[in-house]
Amino acid sequence: MSSKKSTRYYRDLITELLKKEIKVRYKNNILGYAWSILNPLAQAMVFFVAFQYILKIKIENYVLFLILGLFPWQWFLNSVIASSVSMISNANLIKKTIFPREYIVYAGVLNDMVHFVLSLPVLILFLVVYQQPIHFPQILLFPALVVIQLFVTLGLALLVASVNVFFRDLERLVAILLNMLFYATPIIYAIGMIPAKLQFIIYLNPLTLLIINYRNIFLYGDVHWKYFFLSAAYALGIFLFGYITFNRLKSRFAEVL
Repeated sequence: MSSKKSTRYYRDLITELLKKEIKVRYKNNILGYAWSILNPLAQAMVFFVAFQYILKIKIENYVLFLILGLFPWQWFLNSVIASSVSMISNANLIKKTIFPREYIVYAGVLNDMVHFVLSLPVLILFLVVYQQPIHFPQILLFPALVVIQLFVTLGLALLVASVNVFFRDLERLVAILLNMLFYATPIIYAIGMIPAKLQFIIYLNPLTLLIINYRNIFLYGDVHWKYFFLSAAYALGIFLFGYITFNRLKSRFAEVL
């Protein structure tokens, strides 16, 4: 197969897998796309009431603060959770057809990324409602942050997708670890609330670095370049680790499944 035909084949393959992911997600769902927006918005409402009116935590523009953390988290969470069972749920396809197995993971993560990007108009609407200015040119870095998060998510998705084929308990462990990671990431609280002696943990979590910059470009018209480049380095390392692990294990998928 020529290089040109090969490229077209793989592009068509991932397009078809992406269409399949979208059809499966919205099958028999009346609200369709709205669910991907309503879920983080509902969470934001709960956290807003709990932390602003009950616990009296003072964070300026807390609704926007929450949304800018919950929307990217929702993408990451959905992708990693779904990827943990992606090989198992596509066992028949894997056993009967020869194709790059990682494309199943790619399609799932890209599906969630599309929904995250499509939430941008909702975010802009909230900025308008709360009379927040749109900061140019900082907001133009939004696509770069999306790409960084894409590679972080792909790396972890490939890792859990491959390992869970051999250790089925990983699916449940991943759910527990993601729940812990949610509270270890400054989504519902500000990094300034972390005790000084624990501030170092900011640098250990690529999602923290990303969420800080999502908030910076939309709320403050600023970019934390150190966090930006550090999160990009994390993304590259995580993706390579997940990709290498997946490729070393994928030859045994059909046998084990």
